[in-house]
Amino acid sequence: MQLFNTQLQSDNLQYGFKCNSSCSHAVFTLRTVVKRYVKDGSTVTLCALDIAKAYNHVDHCALLILLDRHVSSNFIALLYIGFQYAEFLCIGVPHYLLHFSVRAGVRQGGILSPVFFAIYIDVLIAH
Repeated sequence: MQLFNTQLQSDNLQYGFKCNSSCSHAVFTLRTVVKRYVKDGSTVTLCALDIAKAYNHVDHCALLILLDRHVSSNFIALLYIGFQYAEFLCIGVPHYLLHFSVRAGVRQGGILSPVFFAIYIDVLIAH
């Protein structure tokens, strides 16, 4: 992953999935900004998005398009193949087998999944 560290960067305003950064940094920044505006007598309106299940809904094609600006076409081709052939096999009680293709989402626990997700939601940050 260190090989692509400079190419797989998300916006500096995004605190998640980065070394030496966490949600507490985001909360501190938010509180500091709100405190300043309230001190000056302004009203502050906040909006929050619940993206708890968004990890499972990452569109593979959109992710590849977003990654295209960062990494080489060979890396994109490898990811495309990996996404195309991703499958899930569920084995339950005897004689119960469920097999289907995975068409969206990034792998839970995947080493690159947090980076991919951060780049995917990077477009939500307004400049």
